[in-house]
Amino acid sequence: MIVTRILLNPPCLLHFAVLAALSLLVTPPAVAAEKPVDFVHDVQPIFKARCYDCHGPKLQESNYRLDSKQVALAEADFGDPPIVPGSSADSPLFSYIADGDAADVVMPPEDHGEPLTANEIDVIRRWIDQGAAWPDEAAGAEAGTIDSDLWSLKSVRVVAPPEVTGDWPINEVDRFILRKLQEQQLEPSPPADRRTLIRRLFLDMHGLPPTPEQVEAFVASDDPQAYPQLVEQVLASPRYGERWAQHWLDIVRYADTDGFEVNTPRPNAWHYRDYVIAAFNDDKPYNKFIYEQLAGDQVGQDVATGFLVAAPDLLPGQIGQDKDSMLEARQDELDEFVNGVSASFLGLTVSCARCHNHKFDPILQKDYFALQATFAGVQHGEREIRTEMGEMLQQRLDSIDRDIEEVETELARFAVRPAVRADQNEERFEPIRAKLVRFVILDTNNREPCLDELEVFAAGDGAEQVNVALASNGGKATSSGEFSDQVTHKLEQINDGEYGNSRSWISDEVGSGWVQIELAEPTEVQRVVWGRDRHRQYTDRLATHYQIQVAMSPDEWTTVASSASRQPYSDEPSAEPVADAEPIANADASHVLTRESVEQTERLLNRLNELKSQRRVLAPTVSRQVYAAVFNTPGPTHRLLRGDHKQPRETVTADIPTILGSLELAEDTPEQQRRHAVATWIASGDNPLTARVMVNRLWHYHFGTGLVDTPSDFGNMGSPPSHPELLDWLAAEFVAHDWSIKQMHRVILLSQTYRQSSRADRPEANRIDAD
Repeated sequence: MIVTRILLNPPCLLHFAVLAALSLLVTPPAVAAEKPVDFVHDVQPIFKARCYDCHGPKLQESNYRLDSKQVALAEADFGDPPIVPGSSADSPLFSYIADGDAADVVMPPEDHGEPLTANEIDVIRRWIDQGAAWPDEAAGAEAGTIDSDLWSLKSVRVVAPPEVTGDWPINEVDRFILRKLQEQQLEPSPPADRRTLIRRLFLDMHGLPPTPEQVEAFVASDDPQAYPQLVEQVLASPRYGERWAQHWLDIVRYADTDGFEVNTPRPNAWHYRDYVIAAFNDDKPYNKFIYEQLAGDQVGQDVATGFLVAAPDLLPGQIGQDKDSMLEARQDELDEFVNGVSASFLGLTVSCARCHNHKFDPILQKDYFALQATFAGVQHGEREIRTEMGEMLQQRLDSIDRDIEEVETELARFAVRPAVRADQNEERFEPIRAKLVRFVILDTNNREPCLDELEVFAAGDGAEQVNVALASNGGKATSSGEFSDQVTHKLEQINDGEYGNSRSWISDEVGSGWVQIELAEPTEVQRVVWGRDRHRQYTDRLATHYQIQVAMSPDEWTTVASSASRQPYSDEPSAEPVADAEPIANADASHVLTRESVEQTERLLNRLNELKSQRRVLAPTVSRQVYAAVFNTPGPTHRLLRGDHKQPRETVTADIPTILGSLELAEDTPEQQRRHAVATWIASGDNPLTARVMVNRLWHYHFGTGLVDTPSDFGNMGSPPSHPELLDWLAAEFVAHDWSIKQMHRVILLSQTYRQSSRADRPEANRIDAD
């Protein structure tokens, strides 16, 4: 009432004084009402209670954590700083918690608890507007620190096999298994019958069944050492390495092709496959096997680094030629390296941290790029390596090269005719009687040889000479083989009187082959005309080394002309291609070859072919190409915001995951040393993952399910071990026996556990443990 009267009465000084006093009571000035916010007392408890589950020491969604001042005030994966001191309105973090309807992100998410209360929101607003003061004594963890209680990251324990009752166990594995069975009031299954056991052993170890004779001998034997001897037999067989190499090659996703759409062959990838087979057969210590696959080029095992490039890869033609496409493809390539190394050897899904901190495992985004930096100098491709035998044969190869040069020099004295042309070539020789005329190709300028027409002319004068090879004149064509394309290239077209690529014959052999005309009757011939494409459109598949032979019967061939009397062939075109051009008359006009010059050149040509054949055999043993990665000096590696190559952030040094320690490498550490350091760390017996992962894989392939049934994921999203003590005991035994894979096979294969029957005929046991 008082207020109403004052407002309605005419203004006066008293009225204004009362209004002023009331305004202070109803709407006090903002500055006067703001109470200083204490971070430790007011803000940090809210962060701990409402935010740490997703942005704290164990998990950092979006690469962001609120238990660390250094990270909380940085950009993380937001792209912009989430907290702008002095302005809550410009702080993305405040909009996420205060304005869920308008913001594109709501914090906390609906499935992670109730929204913050109005009071909690107001405290954070005032703290930000007042400058977001965060005292150093409460700064929390440094960026990149992490904590975890994940079982697989803890050191392998020294475990004593348990004491159990009964006489069933015959080795330590059985004692662990029996204790677990007894805990569930279960008994082991009875032994498998001998016929089943030998088949199981051979199929597991060789991928092939035993012979009937082997089965019958084992079934009939009463020797107590028969089974252990059989185990040694399968381990000693070359089939063992072939079978277990398959398992490893599957893990690393090896193939003889690049994968993807065109699936282009990698003709020299097989060296790595054979290396793996030999490694298993030789029982190469697993730690050495690891090291060589990551850094084998440093210890004389060049082919072993085929591991790094075993997985699929895009070919240059499958990548856009703009810079962005190439950078993105390179990131995908590097991701394959990181994924291959971490999943195969460590059982960690490090690649999940490519765009942000791992959502489930204690792996930082920084860790991902640290491993990427380790392999930043690796690229898909072939490199040349020399073998020991190759070095010894190099001198012999040099001697052959000198002989080839001498023969070619001598041949040059007879090379009075022009080099072969793609359109038309003429061969003249002394008249000779023939029933058969054969064109023999010894080499081409590339690929399978092609002839569009083979013409044979009878002896005679001028234009009256007759092409006796024509089918219409009774000529019958045969050849050493025919190209698979039966639509365009057909044998019947070699003597049909028509020219051009579309009327041609192609051999089915690269660089060689022959085509022959049987004449209607014995005829005295003196000229042969041939061409690759008389229309002058195609110059490939051209016979550059050849012989022309004649005979009265198939076993009496005489060479009458050859490429040996021609100048050396050059890839330079002799004329510009002209569509639908007419054949050139007398395009190769030259003197008639004498029988003596033919014999001399033929002798030299045969010698030249013999030397070149020797060279072809020797050259691959001197040096060879292997698809085992190409190594270059890498540039700096940056952490990429959200994994985007267009948003580089700070540089990252080659290293191992933070939770497992640090290699303390300098940023400019050479490429080889980076791989050496990481390979040495992975192959160490102190690494908590390496031995566990491998013995679990062995168990997995013997029993169908590993002790950890996610053999490539020992993280939080993988399964915990069903028998953790047994897993650690096997891992410790593995290291103690010099990382011998064959020894771990013996431990498993000789156990009663492995020899049990797998028949599901125990109802009570099935009820308790159907798996």
